[in-house]
Amino acid sequence: MQVLQNSTLSYSSLETWFPANANIKPVLVDVVSAGWFQNIGSQYSLSAELYYKWYTNQIDYVDHARLLNNPYIEGEVRTGTARAYGLELNARKTQGRLTGGISYTYSRSLRTIDDINDGREYSSLYDIPHDLKINANYKLTANWSASAVWIYTSGRPTTLPVGFYQTEDSYTEMAVPIYSERNSSRFPAYHRLDLSVGYEPEKQGRVVWSANFGLYNVYGRKNPLGYRFDTDHGQVRVMQTTLFRLLPNFAVKARF
Repeated sequence: MQVLQNSTLSYSSLETWFPANANIKPVLVDVVSAGWFQNIGSQYSLSAELYYKWYTNQIDYVDHARLLNNPYIEGEVRTGTARAYGLELNARKTQGRLTGGISYTYSRSLRTIDDINDGREYSSLYDIPHDLKINANYKLTANWSASAVWIYTSGRPTTLPVGFYQTEDSYTEMAVPIYSERNSSRFPAYHRLDLSVGYEPEKQGRVVWSANFGLYNVYGRKNPLGYRFDTDHGQVRVMQTTLFRLLPNFAVKARF
């Protein structure tokens, strides 16, 4: 099975699963990886991993593919090769009142498919070079704890219009987009800070419960989900779609 999705808004992307058949061969992957893992005393651990992957029979949609109500969707698919490589670094503290870790990943995911981007290599939707996560947990008392998580990633690839031309008939006037090469643009970098406070009383009887209050995206970063382009009398307006700025949350969990 292989899955493809269009590169529209992340919450409305259309995913299609393709089973291997007479027209679509199963994807084959060769992987080389190496890692180093080290414990420092009983509290700290370090790790580093490298990997490289080669894909054959990788599929993707041709430009301007018709995805909806298309009984011949396989005709919109092209086959080629892909490669992915990266470095993963991790450092963790696992004991004491203060615990947490830092992880950083540099990774690339690239495809080369005939009839797409004139056969030149391009970024896949999973090509997010930088991914940094920092998390910390602090035990305030025997029952109370506080935690913080900061996330930073490169903007995901997307295909944006580089211009428009006007066309009209006897009924309507329409601006037709002129697109750049496949996934040659990127959204702005994604980052946010989450804070939370948790309470877990001592076990009494058979029920173990805990409560947590948190704030998602504390500094209200406007991370874009996508863009919409409207035209009005020859003027192009770009509108950004953003979901969930500062968002409080509360949860209670019970185990029996």
